[in-house]
Amino acid sequence: MYGVESTAHVDIAAEMRERAGAFLRYAADVEPLVRRPAIEAVGLFLGDGDLAVRTLAHRLTAENGIVERLLVVRTMAGLPARLPSTRPAVTVWLDALADDVTDPPIDTPTRLAALTYRAFASSDRIDADLVPRATALLREITRTPGAVELCDGCRRCRSKSYVRGRETPPGPRAEHLAATCFDPHHPWPEHSPISSVLRSLHAALGDRAADRAALLTEQLTSADTATRYDAIEMAKDFPGSLPKT
Repeated sequence: MYGVESTAHVDIAAEMRERAGAFLRYAADVEPLVRRPAIEAVGLFLGDGDLAVRTLAHRLTAENGIVERLLVVRTMAGLPARLPSTRPAVTVWLDALADDVTDPPIDTPTRLAALTYRAFASSDRIDADLVPRATALLREITRTPGAVELCDGCRRCRSKSYVRGRETPPGPRAEHLAATCFDPHHPWPEHSPISSVLRSLHAALGDRAADRAALLTEQLTSADTATRYDAIEMAKDFPGSLPKT
């Protein structure tokens, strides 16, 4: 017996588009866990391209959290794939962020995201100065070591307080990476919010091994623990051997 082709995805997408007004409201909700999926929904389902661009541009200036700002940039950069009429406005917006000519000035992680997603969306932006610009921004972001938290009594650290059945005196609280899954669509937990941006940059560079090696070397030698930790996973996908540093 032959099956019937499912139209569920088409039907659901149409139904979601009918509720686009709700996503606009949720994108301004006070709770970040509500805003994040709503921001993505604006990019996926809002039919009015001009309204989508205005909404996302406003969200960037309104957001205080780095995770939300990076999400806004990624969502904006994806708009032209669904709504081609938005390409000129999105391109100008991303270039302004990447070149730091916005008023008020934007933070460095957001500039890196704009530079990355602009290149990812258009192969003609992979020019000679892309990686030097990206590594300079990365170095500025990760100049100060961070992304650690004191242990609150995890099983791993508690096990170290026992030696052959004898409990040892408690020592100082251990430092751990501030592990938070910043990109829920990625299969392994990331420890730095900019790692999803760097993964996209590696994807945009494709088989440009020398450029990717320069970028990955900067990640692996970063002063920031979380950036180095995530770079180890990215190195597994590197096409070839990394140069010795």
